[in-house]
Amino acid sequence: MATGASLWSFALVVGLLTLTPGLDTALVLRTAALGRRARAWGVVLGIQSGTLVWGALTSLGVTALITASHIAYEVLRWAGAAYLLWMAFRLVRDTFRGRGPPPRRRSNSRPARTPSPPAGGRAP
Repeated sequence: MATGASLWSFALVVGLLTLTPGLDTALVLRTAALGRRARAWGVVLGIQSGTLVWGALTSLGVTALITASHIAYEVLRWAGAAYLLWMAFRLVRDTFRGRGPPPRRRSNSRPARTPSPPAGGRAP
């Protein structure tokens, strides 16, 4: 296969995979649908900064190092498992302590109205 055809095939597949919604999209939509617009932007910022760090580390060759070194891969894998267990422990602990998310404040969707003048046209 020619280099140009391979490049166009690769670009097509990458483009289609980029357009396919995934878990990141579902998380952003769920957060926004619950009416938490600021948190949804925080989710977007977190996802994009994680992707940026991952891309930067890949370009620096860290991915090749982890692929080549079995010990580095195992250390990273166990560190990730420990982090997930720590987050699960905190979630369960906070649930039983009754420290859930703070209650939502209700906001008035209507703007405040100014009182209208009495029926004579003059204000008191």
